[in-house]
Amino acid sequence: MKRRCLLLFVWILAFGPVLESLPAHAATPSFTISATNVTMPSSGDGSIPFVLTSVDGYIGTVAVQCPEVNAPAGARIPFCGGGPAFAFDLTADETVNGNLTLTPYGVPVPLAAGGLLIGLALRRRKGGWPTLALVLAGTLASLGEAVGCGGGTSSMTPGTYPYTITATNAKTNVVVSTTANVTVR
Repeated sequence: MKRRCLLLFVWILAFGPVLESLPAHAATPSFTISATNVTMPSSGDGSIPFVLTSVDGYIGTVAVQCPEVNAPAGARIPFCGGGPAFAFDLTADETVNGNLTLTPYGVPVPLAAGGLLIGLALRRRKGGWPTLALVLAGTLASLGEAVGCGGGTSSMTPGTYPYTITATNAKTNVVVSTTANVTVR
C-alpha cells in the first residue's frame, strides 16, 4: 500500500507539470440573448429591451425576433416585433443592445419598416442569402398578423404574458431564446 502511494506521488511530481501545460479544449463559439421584463399601459406602446452577446469569440449574423405569444383565448395582447427579424452582425465578444417594439392590440402594424429591413439584407455581401431568407420569412409571417389587425385602438387585456425572444444564427440555424414577461395594466 505504501509503495502504491509512493509511486502515485512520484508520478504526479513527474507528469503534473506536463499535464498542466497541455492546452485546454477550446469552448465552442456561440451567442446568448437576455431580455428585460416590462410593464405597459393597456392603451399604449412599449418595448422589450434585449441584450445579444457573442460568447467565446463567436462571429456571425444573428436574427432576433419575437414569435407569436400563446395567450389565453380572447385575450387582447400587444403584438411584439412589428415586422421581420432584426439581423445583427456580431464580432468576437461583442454585446449589442436592442428593443423589440410592442404595438397595442388592434393597431395596424406598419410594414414599411419590413421593406427597409429587406433592403438592408439585400445589400449584404457574401453570405447574405441566409439573412435574406430569415428576413423574408419574418415579413411573410408578419403580413398575416398585420392584415388581421382592425383599425382603431382598443384597450388590451390586463395581465402578465410571457414573450419568447429568439436569436437565430443565420448560417447554422442554431436558436437560443429567453423569456420576457410583459405586464399590461
